[in-house]
This record gives sequence, structure tokens and C-alpha cells, in this order.
Amino acid sequence: VIGWVFSRIKDNLFSLVLERGEALLKEKHEAETQRAEAMQAKSESEQQRRLALQQRLVAEQARADAEAQHQKALQANKQAEEARLAAEQAQRESEEARAQVEANDRQKTEFFQNMSHELRTPLTLILSPLNREADAQPDNDNLHVAQRNARRLLRLVNQLLDFQKLRAGKLELKLGVIEATEFARVTTACFVPSCEERGVSLTVTREGEPVGEEGEACFVRSEVDAIEKVVFNYLSNALKYTPRGGSIGLDLSETGGRTRISVTDTGPGIAEQDQDKLFQVFSQVDGSATREHEGTGLGLALVKQLAEAMNGEVGVQSAPGRGSTFWVELDAVSADAANTEGAQSLDEFKP
Repeated sequence: VIGWVFSRIKDNLFSLVLERGEALLKEKHEAETQRAEAMQAKSESEQQRRLALQQRLVAEQARADAEAQHQKALQANKQAEEARLAAEQAQRESEEARAQVEANDRQKTEFFQNMSHELRTPLTLILSPLNREADAQPDNDNLHVAQRNARRLLRLVNQLLDFQKLRAGKLELKLGVIEATEFARVTTACFVPSCEERGVSLTVTREGEPVGEEGEACFVRSEVDAIEKVVFNYLSNALKYTPRGGSIGLDLSETGGRTRISVTDTGPGIAEQDQDKLFQVFSQVDGSATREHEGTGLGLALVKQLAEAMNGEVGVQSAPGRGSTFWVELDAVSADAANTEGAQSLDEFKP
């Protein structure tokens, strides 16, 4: 009996120990599982913390970038405003300068106009007896030179008056047919004595070929006095700037229903940046008080306005050291139309 009791006790204790061991193993497994889950949760929490930190850094960088863009925008707006104010100031200064230039032009024009009126009367009184003496002494070359130059001076005075009329819109040109070849010969003949005195050769060509006494007719639509002022101005300037031993050429050419009259010289030439000044009022390439060649600065401005009044154009081709070519283009007239209308007389301008 005692052995059986001990056997039962032994079995019960073994069962209890076994159950307890299984319970401890189960508890240990559950603890390990919980610890693993806790570590996993901790890892996920750490990852979430790092992600949140990264997002915060990205957000801060984005905010910094946005602030930098805002500052750039403010700087750009400031610069744009400064540029606008500078542009407005420059425009005001430009308008003031233009107004001052226009005022100076008006004063100069009024001065020359008044002087022209004062000069025209005594010139007319000089020409009257001079013309009589020239008619009475046809062989007196000096007298005829004085007559031509007096007439030329009177025409210059009239140019000043014409310029004022053109600017005021009061000068109306009566366009007609002019035989350009004869006009070229007559006009250049007035400059032959001066060219010979200065040792400057003077030629007349058509399309680059010399023009003889019986050259082929070439007709343009113009007004005698106006085209005379244009070409005389070109020839006068060419003679003024061509050195001794140089040459001046007047050439006629036709293209596209237009006739171009060009005056070419072997003078010093004109820089490209100065060429825009040439046809402006009271503007000269050398505007200094000590310039070598005198002038009013009205001549080429009058040339431009006269040419435009005749439906023409003017221009220049030049380069330093290569001389200059000044030209005027006018509407060409066919020989049939010229014969029908009749060409204007050039007797007044013949030497």
C-alpha cells in the first residue's frame, strides 16, 4: 500500500511538474512573442519618427525655398520698379531735350529767315545793274562770274525762305518734265571754273559712260528750281570737301521706273555713325566751333524735304578715306510722255 501511495504521489508530482514546465514554456514563448512584437513596434515607431523628421526637414527646405523665391520676386519687383522709374526719367529727359532742340531749331530758322529777307533786297538791287552790264559786255568773263555768283547767292537766300515754307507746308511745287541729261550738263557747267581753280576734275556720266553734247535724253518728273537746289547742294558740298587733285562725278542711272542722280567725290568720307546726322536740320558731321568747313546745316535738310515733295528719295553711301556718293531718286518719264507734256526750260541756269 505504501509503495502504491508513493507511486501515485510520484505520478502526480511528475504530472504537476510537466504541466508546470509546459506552462512556463508557454509563458516564455508568449513573453518572447510580446518582446518581438514590442521590438517590431519600436522599430516601426523609430521608422515613423525618422520619416516624420525627414518630412519636417523637407517641409522646412520647401519653406526656405519659398522664402528665397519670395525674396527674389521682391528683388525683381524692386528692380523692375527702379527700371520703370529710370525709363520714365530718361523719357522725360529725352522729351525735354527734343523740345529744347526744336526750340533751338525754331530760333535758328527764324533768325535765318529774317536775315534772308534782309539780304534779298540788296542782292536784288545788285543784280539789276549787274545783269545790264553783263548783257552789254558779253565778253567780260569776270563780270559774268560775278553775275552767276550773285544769282547763286540770291538762290541760297531763297533756299532759306523755301525751307521755312516747306516746314510750314506753304511751298507747293509744280512738277513737270525735265530732261536730266541736259540738266546735268548745265548744272555742272556752273562749277567748271571753281573746279579748275582748285585742280579738281568734274565729269558727267550716264550709267558710268561719259555724256557728250548730244547724249541720249533722260526725263524725270521734277520742278526745275527744286532739283537745281538739290543737285547744286550736292555739287557744292563735293567741291567743298574734295582736295586738290581729286575728282567729282555726276552720274545718271535708271532702274525700276526711277532715275537716280548721284554726285560722287574723293573727299575724306563720312563714318557710318555720322551719316544719320546728314539730312537733319542744323546738323553737321563736324559741329565744333573750330570746324574747317563752314555751313548753316540747312542744306541737306532742305534737299531731303524738296526731294520728298517731288515724290523722291535721298541717300548717301560713304566710308572714311573712300569718298562719298550723295544721290536723289525721282520718277522717270518716258520719251513719249515727255514729248506730249514738253520739258521745262533750263535757260535760267545756263552759264
